[in-house]
Amino acid sequence: MCAETVKVNGVLLASDMFQAGLSRDKLLNKISEKGKFEVPAISTLRRAAAGGPIEIEMLKAIAHGLGYPISRYQMVEEDIPTETLCNIGGAWEGYYIEVDMDRKNFGLVSSEMSITQNGPKLYITSTDIENKTNIERSEGIIDAMIVRDILMLRSRVVGWQPPFGFSCTLLKISHGDEMMRGHAVWYDLDTQGIETSKCAYVRSTSQDREPYLDLIRKDLEKEIKLRTLSS
Repeated sequence: MCAETVKVNGVLLASDMFQAGLSRDKLLNKISEKGKFEVPAISTLRRAAAGGPIEIEMLKAIAHGLGYPISRYQMVEEDIPTETLCNIGGAWEGYYIEVDMDRKNFGLVSSEMSITQNGPKLYITSTDIENKTNIERSEGIIDAMIVRDILMLRSRVVGWQPPFGFSCTLLKISHGDEMMRGHAVWYDLDTQGIETSKCAYVRSTSQDREPYLDLIRKDLEKEIKLRTLSS
């Protein structure tokens, strides 16, 4: 009798491993130490991180090693995006607007993303730098997906106490897969409220990188002026 297999949310699995500081070998050792499940082969773990499918008992072991129920990683057919028109793998840089606690001072935040794409599945690391203070913070991507020309992701600021720093971002990909523009919504530490901003990214290797970034900055600077006048 063949063992039951399931498809895996490999992007979320890889993100959880990254956030926990676990390599494949370290995760397998952790599963072995807990002793509740048979330890998967490293090839199985590699296949799971790529989106499966793997035997359901192996996914239970992996989820247990990470401290989550299997439902966190098991994908049902309707959850799996079936079509994408874009290739956004690589390095990206862009900006969004952030407000201080008095809700009167607005400034640009520089943002950088590194994206690995396998069809509709994405693995993303992100770093933001506040332009006024030059403070750098890392974003932990909770999950991300691309459907046709739309990128959707949820993230949190590493080191911040939840729910502070939780964010959702929706971006439309355009300009030959070299620009992404949309909006971000997050729960802010300074204002202790839900904030929103336009945001946009440019592929770092684009021949039009500088004019695209200049276009983004000018658009957001206009937005800052409008928001300052209305505050």
